[in-house]
Amino acid sequence: VDGSFDGTSGSNSFINNGMVQVENYSNGVLSFNIPFVNKNGATVYGHNIAFGSTFANNAGGNLQGWGPFDFSGATVTNDGLVDPTYWFNGTTNSMYITGDFPLDASSTTKIELEYWQGSDDKLVISGVAALDGTLDVSLIDSYIPSLGHSIEVLSAVSVTGTFATESLPVLNPGLDWFVHYNPTTVVLEVVEAGTTFESLLVSLDGAGFGTVTSDPAGLDCGSTCEVTFATGTVVTLIATPVAGSVFLGWSGDPGCEDGVVTMDGTTSCIAAFELDSDEDGLSDIIENAMGTDPEKRDSDSDGVSDYDEVNLDGDPASYADGVDTDPTDPDTDGDGYYDGAE
Repeated sequence: VDGSFDGTSGSNSFINNGMVQVENYSNGVLSFNIPFVNKNGATVYGHNIAFGSTFANNAGGNLQGWGPFDFSGATVTNDGLVDPTYWFNGTTNSMYITGDFPLDASSTTKIELEYWQGSDDKLVISGVAALDGTLDVSLIDSYIPSLGHSIEVLSAVSVTGTFATESLPVLNPGLDWFVHYNPTTVVLEVVEAGTTFESLLVSLDGAGFGTVTSDPAGLDCGSTCEVTFATGTVVTLIATPVAGSVFLGWSGDPGCEDGVVTMDGTTSCIAAFELDSDEDGLSDIIENAMGTDPEKRDSDSDGVSDYDEVNLDGDPASYADGVDTDPTDPDTDGDGYYDGAE
């Protein structure tokens, strides 16, 4: 299949009362450049289908299959069913959606989890996923989730909102589900019954650049700057500057100061990165304040880097007279020998 439905704006529309189906062996793209209405009981199924005007998945309508379904040029309303399941044999599947996609208040998102983790149903959205409606999760192929199982059921460039209703399968006694709504993913985790979670938020500050990860894993900021951890978890934050930058330290809520956070409530931490042009460990701001050259690791050419000269007292942020050597004077004590030779 490779073709399109076109028409003068406002004069034509495509009303689906049955099934629009494109199988996976088709290499072309079926495009609808006119308003498309998927009515009660109707199904849009398959892959390589694009919508360039409006797309309305009415209550009772069904969007099914792996896609990609391209909504990047369309205005979308979705009050029906979204089902990644492969219709031909009922197997689990990832559905790929291009563009922003709403899961509106009346919609249902159907997810099946099976024995082989990693092959579960999943929505993969290249734009914003605006969540609402119902998340309907079921188990197939005799899958019995165990403690610690973690399943990503949705990913997007950005996730906003939450599912208003979560219909989740019954687990073995002593276990429960927790739904993690992260900035770019929705993850189902099997936890001990009664487990509570707290949010950890990290923001980056300063003119420099870097990333922050965590131990236990979960945070990758740069990209994922808000995650949830079980109450009481001790989280170590790991700041990594890029070349030409330096990490200066932590600030934020109490408990952030040393980068080791105990999750006893929602916590916000700030990682400060500044430019370090000569990569000597001193930020350009500090070097300018001290009168050293931010483009030169050893400003006074005495054989000792600026950082090492001002860090003799263990605090490189300032020069301690009588303890540090002067990074602007190659012979701090005036004895005729360069600091680097003493």
